[in-house]
Amino acid sequence: MSAAGPSDGARTPERAARSAARGGHPSGTRIALWVLASILMVFLIAPIVIIMITSFNGTPYMEFPPKSLSLRWYANFFTSPHWYQTAFTSLKVAVPTMIAATVLGTSAAIGIVRGSFPGRRALEAFFVSPMVVPTVVIALGFYFLFSGYKLLDTPLALFLGHTVIATPLVIVMVRAALQTANPAMEFAARSLGAGFWQALWYVTLPSVRAAMGSAAAFAFLMW
Repeated sequence: MSAAGPSDGARTPERAARSAARGGHPSGTRIALWVLASILMVFLIAPIVIIMITSFNGTPYMEFPPKSLSLRWYANFFTSPHWYQTAFTSLKVAVPTMIAATVLGTSAAIGIVRGSFPGRRALEAFFVSPMVVPTVVIALGFYFLFSGYKLLDTPLALFLGHTVIATPLVIVMVRAALQTANPAMEFAARSLGAGFWQALWYVTLPSVRAAMGSAAAFAFLMW
């Protein structure tokens, strides 16, 4: 039977504390964090739920909770050319915007995080500047630019404008994911014979797949 050394005795309280933290009762900070997160979720989701329920209202005006249920508003939407053509135009612009913003933003984020070249920080600030510039200023700039090329009131102008606004959001989200990803995996793939594009496709992009999906969803919803 071996005697316990001083180091074992010193580690015993640490191990007990760690075990209590892992399997014991949640701390007050953790409970407060869960309560705050739950309140925020309710605050964000409740308006959507209310609108969904109100959409089945049978009265000709908005009323919550609805006194009668009906599909009249859905029937009006799908039978009115004004509404479904507008929805089709939105999809026709939102989908290309999502794709372009995701591709451009992910490429820029990879270059900013993994690259090492002069002026990298200045270039990053330039890329994300549409997030801090007032929307009115951007809209006025687009107006004067597109009016010179006769592009006002065209889907192309909508696509270009929304891509400029959505791309910085993708850059920020993918950049945050890349900063937490381990670059050693990419170096290992390159050292084992993988080319740049192979390492990018099989290692880098899968490591930020969740961030790319979230960024693409936000870019779509920004339309």
